[in-house]
Amino acid sequence: MNRFHSWSKGAGLLALIVFLLLGAVTGPTPAAAQGDGEACPALVGSVTGAVRANCVDLGADEACFGDSAMAMFHDSGMAADFAAAGDRVALADVAVLSTGAGNPDDGTWGVVLASANTAALQPVTFALFGDAEISGVSRVEGDAPECEVTNNSGDNLNMRLGPSSTRGVSGLFGNGETLEADARNSIGDWVRVNNRGILGWVYVPLAEVGCDVFNLPAIADDGETPVVVTPLSAITLRTGTPEVAPTCAEAPDGLMIAVGEETEAEVVVNGALLQFQAESAVHITAEFDGPLTLRGLAGRVIIFGTSGDPVYLDDGEVTTIPQVGLSIDGPAAATEFAEDFVVAPVLAEVFLNNTSYDAAVEALTGGEAGGQAACQVTNSSGNSINLRLGPSAGRGIAGLFPSGETLLADARDQYSDWLRVERQGITGWVFADLVDLACDVDALPEAE
Repeated sequence: MNRFHSWSKGAGLLALIVFLLLGAVTGPTPAAAQGDGEACPALVGSVTGAVRANCVDLGADEACFGDSAMAMFHDSGMAADFAAAGDRVALADVAVLSTGAGNPDDGTWGVVLASANTAALQPVTFALFGDAEISGVSRVEGDAPECEVTNNSGDNLNMRLGPSSTRGVSGLFGNGETLEADARNSIGDWVRVNNRGILGWVYVPLAEVGCDVFNLPAIADDGETPVVVTPLSAITLRTGTPEVAPTCAEAPDGLMIAVGEETEAEVVVNGALLQFQAESAVHITAEFDGPLTLRGLAGRVIIFGTSGDPVYLDDGEVTTIPQVGLSIDGPAAATEFAEDFVVAPVLAEVFLNNTSYDAAVEALTGGEAGGQAACQVTNSSGNSINLRLGPSAGRGIAGLFPSGETLLADARDQYSDWLRVERQGITGWVFADLVDLACDVDALPEAE
């Protein structure tokens, strides 16, 4: 069941997106002058009004830039910073959008808001924030790259008459051969190749593709009809920097996609097809060579990976899809309840219900409105760390905290020496001196 209320479509939806993301400001905010425990929540809370003032009433296929944001344009190929919060650009002119991580020292948190139509011509709202980048924002004629496809599977591959394993065989793609691809299907899991004048379709997971598939022109499933690719309908997402934890847990990295009432839409992210049901929203992260992680914030999103059955992601659930680089490489995992995820539901409460940030923290965490909702904890030790059943080295082991992973701590012991975290449904305690922290531990609530 959707824990959020309904929200209106059109301009009302975008206004609430603005409330969610809270991010476009120019110059330092009062957050920069406060202590570490208060700086991050104050940064997020203080910019709400600025975003509402700068980025409401977006037109179709238009982006509004917040602080620490930039774009790369098709015509120049150059990255360009935007001079002030609220600057806008037509998505058709943009190839890449990127934003900067939250920084309480200078009071910035990069945000881009966009309103786009999908291939089904349904309105969809996108919000990119923190250390994040979207490529393939829009495609123009002449964008198609040279794209070599190599068969290193060890066997000959069938070339199909269309982008489906049920279509007839047009020829063979010999093991060890390299061919040129000139097109893809709508979701990018098949590419069309030319083998000595014979055209055929090859299933992408079986071959090595030397380009961003989504830069190829799209062809309908009949294998012949060109598809008009609208902005943000098929994108590549990158979030975060490997082994670098965000400074502010309350100002995370990621992409949020939301659709309004009586609206359904399809968006392809890193090769995964996402089908949005009415009044649905999802938060997505995609670190290079890490999983594509999707967390449901409202309604239902149906996810198709490269194989396997679709996964139904509902409000409050999380699923992952393996990636090689930023391309998915397998089916979506079964969903789990996202008990380790605190920050996005707080922001989504602000976004969907038009609730103030402080009130949302109070309602969803039980903590003080100005206090720390959660703390990102990263194991950079090079070894797995024991998670204990209680805040003491003398307690039994509940599980392991692998090196390189980041978890969210929701509480501390009375001395702030131990932090309570959750990993894959297992709750445990980690010694604070063994991990990297993105918060002031004393600002977390003390566990009862």
